[in-house]
Amino acid sequence: VLFRSTAIYRGLRLARQPGLVPLGQNPDTALFEFLDLCSHREDHPLPARDPVSGQLRVDGDTGIVFVLLPAGTVRLGARRGDPGMAQNDEEAEADELHGETVNLDEFLLARCELTVAQWARLRGEPFAGEDPLLPAAGMQWQEALDALRAADMSLPSEAQWEYACRARTTTPWSTGRD
Repeated sequence: VLFRSTAIYRGLRLARQPGLVPLGQNPDTALFEFLDLCSHREDHPLPARDPVSGQLRVDGDTGIVFVLLPAGTVRLGARRGDPGMAQNDEEAEADELHGETVNLDEFLLARCELTVAQWARLRGEPFAGEDPLLPAAGMQWQEALDALRAADMSLPSEAQWEYACRARTTTPWSTGRD
């Protein structure tokens, strides 16, 4: 077991995850964070937590930080014409309506966008020039899938993405009503 489970994880016992280093709990979310060594510069120290905020200090050489999200349920899409109901959005498009409810097991999701430096390391290419913390962009979908698969990773499903972005909110947008 990598960590002592908290109530948010409902007693989950997580087996060791090859290639991931446990970094402890995020002080704001209480969710556990893990560092992916495949995307971390080989001779770079592990990220440390700021002594005041408790947040991880990351830089251009830091690998992908994953967050372990607890099991849960997400209702995809939006409602329209149901004031007071969860995810009611009067401006929702027709293709956003009538989403299904999906039950999810625990899963890992990158804490933030993949950076250009992490993308270069995942592909085994040298990194040159740009700000290493800029989000990676400009790759084809299949190219991203192939690189992630080679590192034993994948893109999140639509349900995983919406569950994570919503962060248990019930408003039309994860940021509120507008």
